[in-house]
Amino acid sequence: MLALLRTSGIPSRYVRGDVELRIEDLMNWTGAKTPEAAIAILQRNKIPTSVIYKFDKPEGIIFDHIWVEAFDGHNWRLMDPSFKTYVYTEGTGINISEEDIVNFAEAAVIYDGNTISVDQELTASFLETQISLLENTTGNLTTDELLGKREILITEKNNLPPYLARGIIGDRKPAEEFSEMPENMRIKVKVIMPGGSEYITSLSMIAGKRASLVYIPATDTDQLILDYYGGIYNVPFPSLIVQMKPVLQVDGETVATGTSTGLALSNQSVQIGFLRPGTTGEWEFTNKPLTAGNRYNICIATQKTSQDEMKRLSEIAQEEITGLPGDAPMTDDMIDNSLYLSGMLYFSMVDVLSDYASKSLDVVPVGHISMGYLCNEIKPVGFFGIIWSIARGGAHIDVVRSVKCPTSVTRNSDAEISWMRMCGLIGTNMEHAMFEMLYGIDSVSTGRIFHEASTQGIPIHILDVPETLEADLAVISANSVVKEHIRTYVNAGYTAMIPQRGITLGSWSGQGWIVMNEETGAAGYMICGGLHGETTMVNGGSLTQIVHNLVRLYDKICTLIQLIVLGGGPIATGLAMIRGALLMLSLVTEVMFPLFILYPFVFFIFALGIIFIYTGLVSLIEVLEEYYATLPRRMRRRKYAYA
Repeated sequence: MLALLRTSGIPSRYVRGDVELRIEDLMNWTGAKTPEAAIAILQRNKIPTSVIYKFDKPEGIIFDHIWVEAFDGHNWRLMDPSFKTYVYTEGTGINISEEDIVNFAEAAVIYDGNTISVDQELTASFLETQISLLENTTGNLTTDELLGKREILITEKNNLPPYLARGIIGDRKPAEEFSEMPENMRIKVKVIMPGGSEYITSLSMIAGKRASLVYIPATDTDQLILDYYGGIYNVPFPSLIVQMKPVLQVDGETVATGTSTGLALSNQSVQIGFLRPGTTGEWEFTNKPLTAGNRYNICIATQKTSQDEMKRLSEIAQEEITGLPGDAPMTDDMIDNSLYLSGMLYFSMVDVLSDYASKSLDVVPVGHISMGYLCNEIKPVGFFGIIWSIARGGAHIDVVRSVKCPTSVTRNSDAEISWMRMCGLIGTNMEHAMFEMLYGIDSVSTGRIFHEASTQGIPIHILDVPETLEADLAVISANSVVKEHIRTYVNAGYTAMIPQRGITLGSWSGQGWIVMNEETGAAGYMICGGLHGETTMVNGGSLTQIVHNLVRLYDKICTLIQLIVLGGGPIATGLAMIRGALLMLSLVTEVMFPLFILYPFVFFIFALGIIFIYTGLVSLIEVLEEYYATLPRRMRRRKYAYA
């Protein structure tokens, strides 16, 4: 707001002070249905808030706030785009017979001690019946009619242009006025490179920019060796001959450098932490193991991912690729752009699906900083620790930080836990769905592993008793790092779920497991495995086949973004919802997923999936008609290969 005002030649400033708000206005602003829920939405998200009581009932609140004021030539005018008044419309909802659900669960879900399995034929038959009933029930209702909606109330006063927002300021004098945001009020980012060098900046300085961690030759001599052999894929005994150093880049500019290591070695890691205003030295760090030669995009989602911005960046990248001559390979910059757009697409689609989960559960979620790594992998070839060559690998996404704070509009804690579980399932399934849509190749995620295990009749083990943990782990076929990870969390009070053995999908083989805090629904969705028996452990998904080219990658991204912008991603959303519902059915247990909570939402998601697929057909046909009409011309103009 301040930047737009100053660009327009209007003097403006930041103001920090106390804001007093009536409880009715707070409920309208937050979407809460009770005063207690409205207050909790602010307090649980670390906003300093005090409550004003009248006869032991909340009458209003006072909270610490920063807003913008603009000078109109005579007075300073309040401009607060964060505060809005809404008009709410309730949805019709979907009625599902709980008796039918319970009867189905008793017949389809088989319990044997601490293991479960699902009758796939019975599940498929039951879902087909329910889907048919739901189609007849919903008819031609729109998503807003089913789930409800809210719209911003725009008003005009004194014949002046409408304010973007309004606020209610109390009698207290504002604590501070300043022209620039103080550094202690900015969210900080710290990157600790291999070797210990640090890069510290404000989140606002890198938000919306492409951050990458890539390996470059450590010296001019190393560069000459790579040039002589024609690149990293042709160097013999790469870890012995070539030294590489990691560099952190922001929009292609190097801002930090780490210590060097042998090409293709996996003996380094990077730490990235965030520091919120109001805390003193309490950095929230995550650690990412690195392989020298991989390219990593660091995708940071500060709030909801802008679909318009995705479309704009894709069009810029499309123009860049269109200008490539004949058989020119993709440049490093193009690869980094493709990883960046993949990460943005992931967070955008998770946002869309999570919004529908929020409406169905009457939950108001507040998203904090989330972060994932999109990695373009190399594949070291060798044995006994000796690497004699490098092959082209695949790609993986590792969402190391996904922070959400859901609050039920009626303070129903069960709804908040269900939302966390549902969004965890959405996130893990989108990790492989995003790759499959972009690359047109099989991919794997924790959700996909559980689904495949259930389909193949592999029992799912529930591990939550430390006293019997070793005996339970003895019957599970998994890498030692997997079992050690489960030991750590179960002994700390978490519940773990894991198939009795791993799966093979394409050229990928490995295991997936979940560790969950049952009291909150917070969970980690892990996979361990890789191409041809590797044992890389990540919190995310990866390709199951080696990718040799990215032909038409940007065309696919642009098409997907068009679909999202045109209709909220109806086709992708519908498919992801149906896959997520199937997974939820395969994971149901008495311990972790109470039947009376889970099953209505499973079929609700299925119904929405069908509706989105149906309503998206028109948009899909229009987009694809334009796409394929121009495809021959584009293909004649350019061809490019995986670099």
